[in-house]
Amino acid sequence: MAGGNKKVKKAMETIATNINDLPNEVLQYILSFLSTREVVQTCVLSQRWCNIWKFVPTVHVTNETIQHCKKLLDHVIMQRGDVSIDTCHLEFVKYFRRENRKANKWIFHALSVCKVKELRVYIQFQDFFLTITNQAIISGYLRKLELDSVKLEANSLDFTSCPLLEELQMGYCIIYARKIVSKSLKRLKIFWDCGNEDCEGCYAIGDHLNGSVFLHHLSHTTHMELTNDCRMNMNDSISTIFDRDLKWCPLFRNLKTLLLNEWFLENGLRGVLRILQHSPASEKITLKLYMEPKKIVESEESYGTMEQPFVMNHLKKISVKCQKEVMWVKKIIMTLTQFGIPHQRICVKEIPRSSM
Repeated sequence: MAGGNKKVKKAMETIATNINDLPNEVLQYILSFLSTREVVQTCVLSQRWCNIWKFVPTVHVTNETIQHCKKLLDHVIMQRGDVSIDTCHLEFVKYFRRENRKANKWIFHALSVCKVKELRVYIQFQDFFLTITNQAIISGYLRKLELDSVKLEANSLDFTSCPLLEELQMGYCIIYARKIVSKSLKRLKIFWDCGNEDCEGCYAIGDHLNGSVFLHHLSHTTHMELTNDCRMNMNDSISTIFDRDLKWCPLFRNLKTLLLNEWFLENGLRGVLRILQHSPASEKITLKLYMEPKKIVESEESYGTMEQPFVMNHLKKISVKCQKEVMWVKKIIMTLTQFGIPHQRICVKEIPRSSM
């Protein structure tokens, strides 16, 4: 029995591994799950750990003021040298306008020098927006960009110098641009939550000279999601923007999948029908119906400008997700079939409210 215990003990000693026995690449990967401040603090552990933090491929600062993390970010971004950054998440609280210049230096240095692949900038301070300087965004490595509570004053958001950018998300942002230009973008998400009519970020500035504000610039996308939380009050100007865009709806030649919720039905089915009419290559369409829209089906005369019916040769399925297949949901399905969508391609799935 004693001999057996010795064998077990010896085996345990053989497989036991001290963290210091791990190669630097593994340690850097482990540290990438920590905040940048925690990562830098590991430099006091031993002589070996003095420089490991400099090669961790992530920068993650959250719930800190710009003033408090100036020295930290100057070290890990501005003095990084040629060590690239995979992901850079900057989430600031108590932002003040005088700190705008410093924040922009970190952002554009990460883009142009640190070869960042994923960048997220988030301001957690009500009524204050970080203004992104009006300069070209140039990066041969950026794949994903998320901006939250920032102000973009440029007349055009030009990402043609970011050939690998595939995903762009802008939430609660003040956007002055009249167009978004990108040759590589696959997913664009713009969202807001505003019941305040005085919010400058929600206003539409007259009719656009070329008709569409942004749908025109999504005409080459392959996957599109247009949704809004319908439990929130929607400013009328937001609805006006989309109504105007739909009048000048482009042809989505490459669109394969489309997701809409009941917010797109605020003014009836005209919006959905127009998008479908201009998406001849669509294969899968999902309608998430959580709350009954104010207006469901207009009179037949209101659809008079549309071709009736329209043909979608590539369509495989329209998935209608709802809490329960009530009458207004059935009216929507009936209207779709009247416009040439075969009933057998429409699939209704009842799902609990909590899963929506």
